[in-house]
Amino acid sequence: MINHQVIRRKSLFSLLPWAWLGSTRSLARVSIPLIGIGGIATWRDAIEPFLAGASAIQVGMANFVRPKAVAESISGIEAYMGEQGLTPFGEIVGRARG
Repeated sequence: MINHQVIRRKSLFSLLPWAWLGSTRSLARVSIPLIGIGGIATWRDAIEPFLAGASAIQVGMANFVRPKAVAESISGIEAYMGEQGLTPFGEIVGRARG
């Protein structure tokens, strides 16, 4: 069960954490990397796939709307990790799976 506050957002994208949970269940059956693609526009969007177990993400359209979207996402993820006391990036991958 996902134990993160990202589910509380009220938009179509609030369904994404549940989609990531389903992806991680499939990931447990095979040994291929999970890559987060689609709907990633903010650091909160970017962190969801990592928490679900993704080892990489792709930021697409957000780059056209906000050219600094990737830099802002990296800063946001670093701040989140600092607040959570996580040092190496690997500690965040799959954290929501429990």
